[in-house]
Amino acid sequence: MSVTIIGRIKGDPEKIKQAFANHAADMPVISGTAKEMGAISHRFLQGEGELLILDEWDTAEHFQAFFSSQEKIGQMMQEAGVAGPPQIEVYETVETAGDF
Repeated sequence: MSVTIIGRIKGDPEKIKQAFANHAADMPVISGTAKEMGAISHRFLQGEGELLILDEWDTAEHFQAFFSSQEKIGQMMQEAGVAGPPQIEVYETVETAGDF
């Protein structure tokens, strides 16, 4: 059963998005590595003073292994002025008859 990862990146969303744009050439490599390591889906969502990471992974352990191995992500966050790592929450999928 897969897991959903929700990460909160506190900071100016525009600065964070600009850091991603500045490193656009790195993004396919990072995404490819994530997929190889067990990522199923990945999205960013913008909120007030933060970006949310919304991922689905095959296991929480595979997400942790990926995230801890990605120096480039840390560099982008530092460039964007993000203080500290994102707050990460892991949720197990619960299947119900009403799923779609």
